[in-house]
Amino acid sequence: MTNVVAARNESRRHFETRKLAHLAERRTRSADVFRELQSAIHEIEWLTWFALVDARAITLKMLDDYDIAMHRTLANLMGASTSLAAVDANAYELIQPKIREVYDLEWELAKRTIKVRLAAWITPEDEAELKKFALEATRIGEEIPTMLASAMRDIESD
Repeated sequence: MTNVVAARNESRRHFETRKLAHLAERRTRSADVFRELQSAIHEIEWLTWFALVDARAITLKMLDDYDIAMHRTLANLMGASTSLAAVDANAYELIQPKIREVYDLEWELAKRTIKVRLAAWITPEDEAELKKFALEATRIGEEIPTMLASAMRDIESD
């Protein structure tokens, strides 16, 4: 009888250990996605902030630096979101619309920066669009920590 109880207790401990490890993995993968989302928003805000202050200060080098940083950040975001989907499909499905929103904003900004590069100067229309992108990035950036907190609560409650 003692051996049966000991085996049952060991089985429970093993199950709890695996459950805690999976919970930690879900938290880590979720946090990775949110970190990369926030990094992408930061890059967008950094570039578009100049449109709010003085759009003429935006240089081709700044656009090049933005492209390099965003290329790295979006690759990291894709990897992080794929890893999250592998361990927690529900969490991925909840955050995927925000990922799409960031991708869409970056796509619009990328199209505008190509236009600026080709013209080699910023028109009033470009400046107005960049200002809209800045405000949109700020809105998204403010939503991300709240989403992260909610995701962490959901993970804990499972």
